[in-house]
Amino acid sequence: IFSQETKIRIVVFDLDKKTKQEWASGEFRFSVQAGHLIESGQIRGRKLRLSPAEDGFFVQVGEKSYRGNILIIIDDEKINVINELGVDDYLRGGLPRECGALWPLESLKAQAVASRTYLVSHLGQHSQQGFDLCSDVHCQVYGGMEKEHPNTNQAIDETKGEILLYDGKPVKAFFHSN
Repeated sequence: IFSQETKIRIVVFDLDKKTKQEWASGEFRFSVQAGHLIESGQIRGRKLRLSPAEDGFFVQVGEKSYRGNILIIIDDEKINVINELGVDDYLRGGLPRECGALWPLESLKAQAVASRTYLVSHLGQHSQQGFDLCSDVHCQVYGGMEKEHPNTNQAIDETKGEILLYDGKPVKAFFHSN
């Protein structure tokens, strides 16, 4: 895991010990030993949150860049990597995968509202695994910043906070990408 820019510092929170450190940017490789995350030969804890120390920077996992924070959590001797972010930042990484970024703006806005409603109505769907939604077609396809598009970002911004309600509750806004 490394930052997008070599100038960035990464703030690392050990969520078990409730400690905070700053790491210089670089490439970090984690493994599991005896129930702990190991990085550079050092025990780093069981649950870490990696956050860019400055606004406008992002964390990469493999080849993909992500907005928000990256949680690294041990679960049964395997490492789970979870992207922790707000609703609209999640939509930025998902909406272009659900519709054509060159659709008319009003169509993109309608899809943004449907996608946001679906997201809100399915929060906690994977709570037993420690996150709300997965990144596959089972929930909504999400892939970080790789396919973000200015048109879909505009649609998300122009419909900020809008969801569809029925009897005061989010509707089950089902849709498909084709």
